[in-house]
Amino acid sequence: MKGFNKILRFCALALILFAHGFAQSTPVIGGACKLGSADVQIGGKQTQFFLKCEANAESEDGNGVWTVKSRSAASPPEVQHHPKNVAPKLSPAANICEQDVSAREGVGCIATETCLQENPLEGNTFLQCEQTAKIWIKKPCQEGTVFKFESQSCVAASPKRHLFRVSHRHFLSFLDSPMHSDARES
Repeated sequence: MKGFNKILRFCALALILFAHGFAQSTPVIGGACKLGSADVQIGGKQTQFFLKCEANAESEDGNGVWTVKSRSAASPPEVQHHPKNVAPKLSPAANICEQDVSAREGVGCIATETCLQENPLEGNTFLQCEQTAKIWIKKPCQEGTVFKFESQSCVAASPKRHLFRVSHRHFLSFLDSPMHSDARES
């Protein structure tokens, strides 16, 4: 029953965000954004997830794409007011989840266990930093799903498209054949 209530709350939140998106320009993971836009909180208890506008290779000047980031839900910095010579007491640094393209199973890691990484060798698995040994361990996604770093979750796998590559040389050989010599002249 407890899990059902969480799912129900998540669905309600998703519906509200979806409906709100039609009323305003709601950020979408991977969608276009203006650099310098304020971060958008998207939930979490122990770990807070948010969308951050970041530049990428395809973005134009001043534009970027929304990416998912996370940080631990630490209390705001506490400042001591009475002793003058004591520096402010700060909470642990916020953990921001950044993509680690060098992450491989069995290799050392420094990320938190909540910052999951894509497994480049198997799309239907992901890598999680094991906190005691500090190495990447492989975890499976459910059948028919693949891990997406941007959403930090396993999502339904899209059907693969098969593209055929034809070299320029083979195409010209085809045109030079007696059957297609008239095609080359036009």
